[in-house]
Amino acid sequence: MRLLAAVLDIVAMAAPVFLLLCLVLGFQDCINAVSEAFNPEREAEFGSSSMVQELSAAILAVITVVLWVNWDGRTPGKKLTKTKIVSYPDYGSLTYATSTGRF
Repeated sequence: MRLLAAVLDIVAMAAPVFLLLCLVLGFQDCINAVSEAFNPEREAEFGSSSMVQELSAAILAVITVVLWVNWDGRTPGKKLTKTKIVSYPDYGSLTYATSTGRF
């Protein structure tokens, strides 16, 4: 269920964020980012990671933490699979500090 939730989150959150960044930063940066992701030899050509990859990761981290706190420990994928992230040991709601640490 967690794997399915992660795949659904990629469709619901990561793809739109990546496409939005491509519109803002330019499609050449996105082509380079995709090339790096699927061809490790190209990493040396473009550097260890592109700005698109780094911004995508940062934006997705913020979105995930905000959703965990404000959507009862859920992202869209977790909501669809009826799973959630809870605090330990009381199984209660998460705080921003706890969510950031868990992420």
